[in-house]
Amino acid sequence: MDDPTAKSPDGSSDGRSSDDRSADDRRLADLQQRIAAARRQSADAAGGAAGGGPASGGPASGGPGQGMSQGLKLAGEFSSAILVGALLGYGIDHLLGSSPWGLMIGLGFGFAAGVTNLVRAAQAYSARHTSGADVPPDPVEEE
Repeated sequence: MDDPTAKSPDGSSDGRSSDDRSADDRRLADLQQRIAAARRQSADAAGGAAGGGPASGGPASGGPGQGMSQGLKLAGEFSSAILVGALLGYGIDHLLGSSPWGLMIGLGFGFAAGVTNLVRAAQAYSARHTSGADVPPDPVEEE
């Protein structure tokens, strides 16, 4: 019976000739080049790291969770602004004894700050995602 640990005459332990191994090495190098080219093409199509892809740590551009992620982020920012305004107003009420005016004014300022953040985010999103030729024309503008 053959010993599986025995080496072939050219010193390899797998029983293949050096020509077989060099052919495998060439095929492996070719495969690695094709994978790298496909990844570059995929990154170019998705907008690369600037488009919020995996390299930037954000959701993939146009991925199924991108809209939900953006909505949750904006909701968190809006509610945080209102909460901070309310807490500051409550603190002013506590220090000055002007209850409930500080709280109400703080809520108003927090709401205004939250709306301002939402408007800025909407403008930034609109600037990044301009409508293209695939969007049907607005029937009101055609008249």
